[in-house]
Amino acid sequence: MPMSTPPETNASHTAQNGFSLIELLIALAIAAAMIAIAAATFSPASGKSALRLEARALTTALRATRTEAIASGAAADFTIDLEARRFEGGGRRGAVNKTIRIDGEGAESVSAADGVIGVRFYPNGSSSGGRVRLKDGLFSVSVTADWMTGRVTISESDDAF
Repeated sequence: MPMSTPPETNASHTAQNGFSLIELLIALAIAAAMIAIAAATFSPASGKSALRLEARALTTALRATRTEAIASGAAADFTIDLEARRFEGGGRRGAVNKTIRIDGEGAESVSAADGVIGVRFYPNGSSSGGRVRLKDGLFSVSVTADWMTGRVTISESDDAF
């Protein structure tokens, strides 16, 4: 006859259901830290992200102005008023955040007043050329319209301008 062994019993071992208060508090602290890091990383208003967002808005307006010139067969102008912090071109209008420093150069023939930078795009795709620099702290972004090709590019830098 086979011999069966009785189940082991240990008086010091007790069954535990659920989690202790300490374990729950540690899990909550880890979750809160992860949420804080994610919020800081993906916040559009934070430093470099805000600057990149503004640069993209300017780039989109400049490219739309170039497209307008090519499609219409007539020169089209993009302007940005440094004092009012507003830009216009290619059927698009926008404003630059007041916390961002703005500077640049463009064609004087396009600028209607002091403090206004202008870039003229021609039907062949070329432009008068120009650059707008945005700065927030030590980080800066330049949006450039090449005079020969009309190509609009964004470049980033960690230095002051």
